[in-house]
Amino acid sequence: MSERITLVVDDGIGDKLVALAGGERKRGRWISDTVRAAFDNQAVSQSSDLNTLRLAFAGLAGDVASLHGRVDKVEATTAALVAQGLDK
Repeated sequence: MSERITLVVDDGIGDKLVALAGGERKRGRWISDTVRAAFDNQAVSQSSDLNTLRLAFAGLAGDVASLHGRVDKVEATTAALVAQGLDK
């Protein structure tokens, strides 16, 4: 089950969210996963060392999501180029 919410974010955040999520239609899933992970990690411990690790992990997760989006774009471009080559 899912629920619809409306958010107001700072300028430029929408584009960054699309990039992190790997696409416009993946934004909700990415936010859900990120909030769930942050909540679960926060519930585990509030200690300084674990908080630092949690933030580092969240940064790495964001980097992985960003790279995933970039790979998707490269694959789409490659598929289009291959399709063009087959048409000739």
